[in-house]
Order: sequence, then C-alpha cells, then structure tokens
Amino acid sequence: MFQSIFSMLDNVVSTMQTLLYVDVVQPFLFKVGWMDYDEDTFDALYWVIVGVLEVLVMYVILRLLEALRPAEKWQDRKGVRVDALYTWIVKLGILNLFFFLTFQPLFDSFQGWLRLHDIANIELDNLWPGVTSQPIVAFLIYLVVLDFVGYWYHRMEHKIGIWWKLHAVHHSQQKMSLWSDDRNHLLDDVIQAVVFATVALVIGVPPSQFVVLVAVTNLMQSVQHANIRVHFGWLGERLLVSPAFHRRHHAILHTGATSACCCRSGT
Repeated sequence: MFQSIFSMLDNVVSTMQTLLYVDVVQPFLFKVGWMDYDEDTFDALYWVIVGVLEVLVMYVILRLLEALRPAEKWQDRKGVRVDALYTWIVKLGILNLFFFLTFQPLFDSFQGWLRLHDIANIELDNLWPGVTSQPIVAFLIYLVVLDFVGYWYHRMEHKIGIWWKLHAVHHSQQKMSLWSDDRNHLLDDVIQAVVFATVALVIGVPPSQFVVLVAVTNLMQSVQHANIRVHFGWLGERLLVSPAFHRRHHAILHTGATSACCCRSGT
C-alpha cells in the first residue's frame, strides 16, 4: 500500500515537473543561454514542486487549526510574516538537494573502494532481509535514524556557544506559528543540510526516498511549532514532540544550555 501511494504521488509530481519544465523552464534556459544547467535544473524542479505542495498542504491544515484552537491569540500577525518568507526559501529543499547530489558521487566512489577491499557497507534496509527491505519498514528506519541524528544536532546547537548564536535566531521569534520552524540563520541551514545529506548517503537512503523523508520531517517540525492548543496524550507525548511541549521549550530563556530538547523536530 505504501509503495502504491508513493508511486501515485511520484507520478503526479513527475507529470507536473515535465509539464512545467517543457513549457516554462526550458524555454527560459534556452533564451538566457543556460542550457548547460539543463539536466540539473530538471532534477531540482522535482524538489521545488514537492516543497510548494508541502507548504500549501501545511498552510491549509495548520492555519485552519491555528484559527480554530489557538494556543495564543494575537491582535495581528505582522510578527510572523518574515517567518513565512524563511519557510518558502527553506521548504523548496534546494539546499538539501544540492548537498545530497553533490556528495553522492563521492560516496559512490567510496562505496566502490569498500567493495574492492571486501569491507561491508552500511545497508540498514538489509538488516533483516524480507522485513527491513520492505519499503515502508526501510522508510521508518531511515526516519528514526535521521531523527536521532537531529536530536543530537539540536542538543549541540544549545550546548556550543558559537553554534547557539546561530540557533538563537530561531528562538528570537516571540510569536510561534506554523511558519516558525524555518526561521534560522542561513549558515545553520547550510550546516544542517550537509549533516543530513551525509548521514542519508551513509545509511543508503535512495534519492527518491530522501525527497519524501525531507518532506515528512519538515511537516512534523511545522506541526510542532504551530500555534495550536493540542496535546498528544500520555503515550503520544512520549513518542512525538507536540506543539504544547515545544512551546515550553521555546519559552525557556536559553543561555547556551540544553533543556527540553527533543528531536530535530524540536529545533
């Protein structure tokens, strides 16, 4: 079922990618003399479309919930407009795509060297053949591993002084909303993209699944930052970062120390 749903969504995005590229992007590249970037631009367009669809879905669902069950009521939303700009820039996934595709040839060469010297490769999806090789199981394993890496990434942001200064941009927002997750320093976004692209390649995440992993984790983070009065219950609060939990994390005055950190989703 997972595979069929994924294939259907992939076909929809691929169709949009082809139509938009043939009718709009390629004629533009030809006109300005940038046809050398033809193939790379086509690949990047897939990520852009996924990012746009993600933001639209996020806005329709979370903005409605913010209106119906707000954790805080504001007289105006002017303070969150700049966060919306951050979101559109980051959610398009260009940084993640760039580093993933840039590092992939290096990792392919490195993996070839490992095979040449009979050194076992990291293949998380083959830990239990027949079980972990199932697409949905492999996807969940990748998601858990990346979330674990994100947890420690976030802890380091709060522990290391100069890194905290970058991350403090994120915590400077006093009106948390569905847009707040991507309010980050550009350098912090670059470092994060490098780390996650590297880990994804090391554990063997295929490019097609990496797109979905980025979209899912981004959506989870947006939910956690949303201005929604909601609680996940006794079990849910121990498995996921809820908006209520994360709001408490942002309410604490940070001086570089870690407190109430949970998952990359908990930036």
